[in-house]
Amino acid sequence: MRHLIKYFLLAAVLSSAGRSQAQEMTLYAIPSPRPLNWRSPHTLFMSYIENMVVHTGYRHHRHPLGHILVELHDTAHYALLGMVAESRAEMFNSVTKERYGMGALFTIFKGKLETEADNYHQLIDRYPRGDIAYLKFLLGPQAFSRLWQYMLEYSERGYDKKYNGHNKPREGKGAGCSAFAMSFIELAGLLDTTITNHWRVNVNVQDKLLGGPQGGYRTISTWRLAFTQRWADTTSQAFHPLSYYEPRWIFNWIVDRWDKPGNEYPIKYGVQRREAAKGLVFDCRNTPVPTDDIWHAP
Repeated sequence: MRHLIKYFLLAAVLSSAGRSQAQEMTLYAIPSPRPLNWRSPHTLFMSYIENMVVHTGYRHHRHPLGHILVELHDTAHYALLGMVAESRAEMFNSVTKERYGMGALFTIFKGKLETEADNYHQLIDRYPRGDIAYLKFLLGPQAFSRLWQYMLEYSERGYDKKYNGHNKPREGKGAGCSAFAMSFIELAGLLDTTITNHWRVNVNVQDKLLGGPQGGYRTISTWRLAFTQRWADTTSQAFHPLSYYEPRWIFNWIVDRWDKPGNEYPIKYGVQRREAAKGLVFDCRNTPVPTDDIWHAP
């Protein structure tokens, strides 16, 4: 009953916001419980295991890798979406039991697109603790229509069943939560790389660490994975590049900009707060909307 009451209160707030701003998109960044350490395969593996077992106080939405939610609404439409793996155990087991190694980072797992019924409590639970931050974009009608169409067609095409993979949602090649969320920013031309590059991890994975479909189904021992101390030397080792939008980096960037507002970027922003959660507001109502096709050829 407590959650149901909070849900209706949240719905009322969102409805009021929808009347005051005709079209909006908000991205919510939920950080991993502890920072993922991307210095090497060893540190990444160990920090991932730590995040799997650490106590967070959240029973149903722990997010050991962090998470991003996308919210779209105007006076007639509302959606609160997040891409997730259908089974978190499938991903964990692919490394520990099936021994995919770093190949798990490139594997398509069964996915699902969670909606507002699944996600509203994440906002309610995290606002008071500040374990969430957000980017709000005020949109023009053309941008909103383009994003709404993309959202509908994403499910119609069955792309919502493909989690992770090559993180190319507009090509139908799979997407984690952050790649899915960032595709909305890209599709509407809202931010350029002077901002988004701050959120992206780029590492080169040694081919010898790739198992599963990406590595010809060879097996990679967790021992090798846990004690590999460096990424690939691209001058002498075969490798696969990995590029990943890191939810905690997005969260930290928002909080840092909120605490120390400045004008170092071409686009100006305002600050906002929902209980302890910090947010930045970008007025993109006059931003030119891209005219390229929504979908890219695979």
